[in-house]
Amino acid sequence: MSFTVGRRGGGALEAVGAGLALLVGLLLRLFQYREVPWTAPNPDEWNWAWAGLSQFLGKPSTGWSIFWQLYPAAVRSPSPPPFTEPLVHPYIDAPPLFSWLVGAFAWLDGDRTVTQTAHDPTYRLLAIGLSLLTLLLLYLLGRLLVGVIPALVGIWLLAIAPISVLMGRLVAAEHVLAVMLLLSLLAIHGLRRDPRDRRWLGLLLLCCLLAPLVKAPGLVIGATAVLLLASRRHFQLALLAAAATAAGEAGALGYVALLDWHTFNAEVAQRSSQLSGYSGYSFITAVTGFDGQHAVDGWWFLGWLALIELLGRRRGDWDLLTVPAVVYLLAMVGFAASYAASYGWYRITIMPLVYLAAARFVWLAVSELSVLRLAIVAVAVLATAANFAPAFDVKVSAGLLGGVIAVAVLPGLAVMARPAARRYALGAACALLALLAPLGALEVAALSSIYGR
Repeated sequence: MSFTVGRRGGGALEAVGAGLALLVGLLLRLFQYREVPWTAPNPDEWNWAWAGLSQFLGKPSTGWSIFWQLYPAAVRSPSPPPFTEPLVHPYIDAPPLFSWLVGAFAWLDGDRTVTQTAHDPTYRLLAIGLSLLTLLLLYLLGRLLVGVIPALVGIWLLAIAPISVLMGRLVAAEHVLAVMLLLSLLAIHGLRRDPRDRRWLGLLLLCCLLAPLVKAPGLVIGATAVLLLASRRHFQLALLAAAATAAGEAGALGYVALLDWHTFNAEVAQRSSQLSGYSGYSFITAVTGFDGQHAVDGWWFLGWLALIELLGRRRGDWDLLTVPAVVYLLAMVGFAASYAASYGWYRITIMPLVYLAAARFVWLAVSELSVLRLAIVAVAVLATAANFAPAFDVKVSAGLLGGVIAVAVLPGLAVMARPAARRYALGAACALLALLAPLGALEVAALSSIYGR
């Protein structure tokens, strides 16, 4: 069992590149992490903390619920200002594992009251730590699936892209699911090569078991494992993954049954009435963020285009990228309400895979000097950068847009006109790729213009 066995890499240079991406990703996530995103539009962060911390303090699990009308008036209480959502107990909107984790972090930080959890976002450091672990796991998986250089592009892209940085600060259960999904995919990759490796099997079964106890979409991890293993005729391993997933879901339902099964059933019925056929489409195409705070993520959309391209090319283990993305998309149709499909935290679980697909597309554009691919990458860059143009008092014009696209495709056009100049054109394309890092840093610095107070 090894996390480093894969395609031949660049040795020390590769390690420096990946390590530097982790360092830059950490610094960007720590920058203004207490202020951006502003906590008021999204009470879920402190809610995770208080739902767990309240139990550690000997109280019933307490949190705010969008379905508070289903609870008796006797168990409702006001939230700390400026929040208006009523608190209820017992809190059963989500399984307990992540709230226990955040609650423990808040307790270690000294929080003891709901007001302290609502106004002290130090627990965002937990999200940042999980985000960095996701970066590392993405890189390790990427070098196995798409190669070393695309994996390096992927870790850098996830480290510096503004929406990725923003979500990397947000306290959301999907961070744990992202880590578990990447670990499970690494385990499946290992089991495809040695089905008798008990260490990989143990890791996979642990992820399948715990994921449903984190949040309901965690079932995707088990479903993905079953599909990926069965597709290679590892039916016994697929059955074990299914059994572990079922055990985890049984544990989550058993926890709810001990608290308030009647209200839980009423919540499920109300959630079902809010589903929409638009949810899957919106999950891919809509702006992302929170109530009243949204932006376009061009890299996210480019990643889905790249995943669709991979679906048409059955090669190696590329299904470790495509299958979980599609299964999660289908889960959003069944779990996300019509108004919630664009909420940013839902994307966190598969954002690493989507960004890795985008990174592969970007590297192909650069290495092949493809005019069409370079043009599509330029469109994604413009779509993301346009969010922050007002913050820098940049006025978008036809000349500016045309100039950016022209510069992006120039290396491809140059090699078409003069094939002997390919070496210089490739150097120019790599230089343009490197410019994404300072551009991402500028965009992160301007996040407060959209997601600040």
